[in-house]
Amino acid sequence: CSIADKLVDVARSAASKLKPGLKAALVGEALLLVARIVEDANVGRADQTPHVVPRTEMALHGCSLLVAAFAGSAPLPASVLREPHRRLLEVLPAVGPGVQEWVHDWNQALELIDLDTLDEPVDAWTLTTEDRNALWPLSDSLPEPFAELWLSSVSTVAKVTPTVDPQKPVATLHVDLYADPGARAAQDAVTAALPPGRRTEALMTAAQAETAEATAMLILEAWAEAPGACAAALLRQQTDGSSAWPAPVLASVLMVLVQQNAPGWRAALAEGFPLDRALFDVSWAHLCRTSSSTTSTEYWPWAIGALCIARLGGVRVDAARGAAFAAHVAMRIGNTLKADLMAQQAEREFQAALGEKVQEDDATTGISSSRLAGLRIAPLGALLLSLAEAACKTPQTATSELADEALESWAQFAASVAAGAIGSNVSHALLVQLARAQSGAAALGCYGRLHLIAILSCNGDDKSNIMARLLRACLLRDQVGLPQSLRQSVVADCLDPLQVLSTALCQWPTRRLSALCLHVLPELLDGASVQTKHGLVRMENLDCSVPPLQPHVVLSPMLKSLYCLMCCAVARTHRDRSEAIASLRIGTDVTRLAAAELVRATATSKNTDVRPLLALFRTFVQALLAVAPTGELDANEPHPVLVSAALLLRSLRAQAGMEEECKGASNSLRRLEALSTSA
Repeated sequence: CSIADKLVDVARSAASKLKPGLKAALVGEALLLVARIVEDANVGRADQTPHVVPRTEMALHGCSLLVAAFAGSAPLPASVLREPHRRLLEVLPAVGPGVQEWVHDWNQALELIDLDTLDEPVDAWTLTTEDRNALWPLSDSLPEPFAELWLSSVSTVAKVTPTVDPQKPVATLHVDLYADPGARAAQDAVTAALPPGRRTEALMTAAQAETAEATAMLILEAWAEAPGACAAALLRQQTDGSSAWPAPVLASVLMVLVQQNAPGWRAALAEGFPLDRALFDVSWAHLCRTSSSTTSTEYWPWAIGALCIARLGGVRVDAARGAAFAAHVAMRIGNTLKADLMAQQAEREFQAALGEKVQEDDATTGISSSRLAGLRIAPLGALLLSLAEAACKTPQTATSELADEALESWAQFAASVAAGAIGSNVSHALLVQLARAQSGAAALGCYGRLHLIAILSCNGDDKSNIMARLLRACLLRDQVGLPQSLRQSVVADCLDPLQVLSTALCQWPTRRLSALCLHVLPELLDGASVQTKHGLVRMENLDCSVPPLQPHVVLSPMLKSLYCLMCCAVARTHRDRSEAIASLRIGTDVTRLAAAELVRATATSKNTDVRPLLALFRTFVQALLAVAPTGELDANEPHPVLVSAALLLRSLRAQAGMEEECKGASNSLRRLEALSTSA
């Protein structure tokens, strides 16, 4: 196989400079090499049907292209080829069902060899200096079968002067497989004669980023003949679900199929689009910048249904990966539409500022308006329900976090459009979709239902309304202040911070839980009350000391809220020890964000002290280790959450200037802190 690869490389580099006699010699060598490979593959097989590995198949395919190119460009001396031709025919299996593609390639290549051609009076084995210079690679060595063709090959190397084409850019990605136009035409003819699926694979293999559109038109012709075979070749995936082809090349091809409305593209992409986020991003960007308004209007509603909704509720083996991909697609499309809406509004404000009449078909917003017009046919209600279900299905996972972020983006965008930000026809269609989402919210999990209540103002019971108002405050904390209704709930003793945090700890994504604990509750905490066996107790009287690690200290509202969250996490672990790692991960993530808030506060105030946060986190970790199994602390590969907690402890110690060992720390806490030195 290595010799066959070298043969193909040598022939490609010197195709235009070789005489017919030497071409015949190289074709004969290729025939003998392939015969030897097939004979070796037949050893031990009773049916004499070789089945070669992909590495060998690539070598066989390359040799077939070489033979087809040389035999199709000019007649070759038949005397040199008769014996290799006969030997290969004896071992080459017949074409039939179940035979590998390389057999078809070689049968087509052998048909191009004309053994009835009269030999020209040339010596097939005589090499001139020009032939040596053409065949000898400057930065490599020839295999032994070729080196034996001439004795002075070693001395010839030093005399060779590389030739550089001054018209060819140095940084180009274009690779000219054959310098001889006749050879290139023969190769194109062989490729065109392949079955549609194999032809698509050959075109994609040779395609480069700058020639992808030209390749796409050839693939479009093959698609018209056999859509299923071409789709199988184009949408081939690797083990991790990503595309087997480079994203820029495949994206250009897929978008040509969409723009040309190739038959069956919707079903093929809905079934087999790779779970490749980079591929979708490149495809979506290409479509947004190059497509007509009609294509832009119709594609994304289809993608929402086929690539998002169908995969968010999927039951495949790769359902989790598919849900994450679907949430990413929804996020990308939603962000694009939000930008379209902002561009349209900015253009109208600009025209109004100039005193001009608003032009609905202005060129700067025409494509944006066309994409927004797709809201009339988009299944937005089903998308919101699917994202809400994915966000609450597995809390505190990467998929739920991504689905929650996409849900927030789409819900806020839908609310803006429904409020009349664009045309009345679109707003009316969107209101219908939002009504469907509201009617289906009752069947969702708690967090998904709360999210829709918070954004779409659905009705709910009193407890749901309090949690929904808190969630809405978390979602809109950068846009509006704390709603007055929450402050009224605190005054009326309707808000119990410990119950709120306990519920959010089990159901909310970590990002929302952090916003609740570090930004929303600190403004309400001191005025709230908690229910104890002795009655209601004001939170302003809360004692946050836990000797000896956490001495009595007056904590800030943010750290007091974090203290309450850690109490709920430890109580959760006491109830179910299997929740120890999850509780530690949440506590570590929220503490890390709290440390970042303190660092930002340090820039404006010199009184910020990290030591209370360090003592609080140490106390939390020690309390968890006291009730949870600690065997993993001594394992060769401890759990990543334990290592993360140890690294955070080391970081907080460095910020507080307390590198010495903490007095009163348990043996388990010391072993955990030791993990940071070995991480």
